[in-house]
Amino acid sequence: MTAGNEIHKYADDTYLIVPASNSSSISKELDNVTRWAAINNLKLNCNKSLEMIVSRHKGPAYNDPPALPGITRTKSLNILGVTIDHHLSVADHVSSLVAGAHQNLYALKTLKTHGLSSNQLNSVFKSTLVARLAYASQAWIGYTSKSDQNRLQAVLNKSQKWKVCATSQPSFADTVAAAENDLFRKVVGNTSHTLHALLPSIKTHDHFLRQRSHNYTLPNNNSAASRNFIHRMLFHNIY
Repeated sequence: MTAGNEIHKYADDTYLIVPASNSSSISKELDNVTRWAAINNLKLNCNKSLEMIVSRHKGPAYNDPPALPGITRTKSLNILGVTIDHHLSVADHVSSLVAGAHQNLYALKTLKTHGLSSNQLNSVFKSTLVARLAYASQAWIGYTSKSDQNRLQAVLNKSQKWKVCATSQPSFADTVAAAENDLFRKVVGNTSHTLHALLPSIKTHDHFLRQRSHNYTLPNNNSAASRNFIHRMLFHNIY
């Protein structure tokens, strides 16, 4: 594999990530994947393969590389249930979540009409609607806009208005924060965790200081890096 390129495999999904500086190596990398598949009695299905060019530029200020033969170029990808577009926006994902949540709301309202108790209704609410909204939120919440977050909170507001959940239902922001804290605690406490290798080195010192939430070295902080879950949690409650 060309230095700088990365390949990630999740079950039967494979993602090839190539920086702009290595765009000329894409065909070679695909040939490598095709050969590997053939050796393992598999076949790369180009009809199910997609290419997405990720760029922060939103105008015609750059030239796209040539299209790959036989592979469709798209402006958004569904990656393990999360839709991300070519500008790293998750607005489409949020729209999908809101649409699905409204279907859940209708079902919950129907269950309420048929006499399901408040406690049981709240249990169904948390295991369906809330679970749908918060799915993999640690990975994508950093890429949401304020408008996206307001749309997600509006779903919970409507749930309380329709009385299909407990009046003490946490806000969407609090729900996500709890999920992030829980995952980070598991990552820090388990050296075998998949994400543990992404943590920076431990910072050692001879001073007796108050206990912090962690002893990892803090990386340089900026708004772009703070979109990343690990980076964001390293600075959470650190001071």
